[in-house]
Amino acid sequence: EFFAEAVVAGGKISFRDGGLRDKLKKGPEQFMNAAWITAQSMAPPVENYMRNEAPWTDRTGNARNGLLARAFKEGDEVGIDLFHSVNYGIFLEVKHNGAYAIIQPTIDHMGPIVMARYNRLLERY
Repeated sequence: EFFAEAVVAGGKISFRDGGLRDKLKKGPEQFMNAAWITAQSMAPPVENYMRNEAPWTDRTGNARNGLLARAFKEGDEVGIDLFHSVNYGIFLEVKHNGAYAIIQPTIDHMGPIVMARYNRLLERY
């Protein structure tokens, strides 16, 4: 099962196995390792997209430089967390009806790209 999810304090693009592990020819550990490597390889382009497309005008550059995308692996879940590292990042996401939001637009744009990569991964297994 693939899903993209945005939460108030950040965002997440995640892959859950949805029962596929038992059906994989090469074994669940190999597949989850490949999924982890995929998440690690896709986190930098996701982060670059956020930084390049953030809709605000920089004053200090701290908010733009504080946009981060990090791969994570927790149990049978692998994905990419999107977040602000500045304490006022949440206000950029929610104030002014989201006029300065970048996390959800990044999920909307990069989510299908990440999903396509995972689909190619599934085709190999």
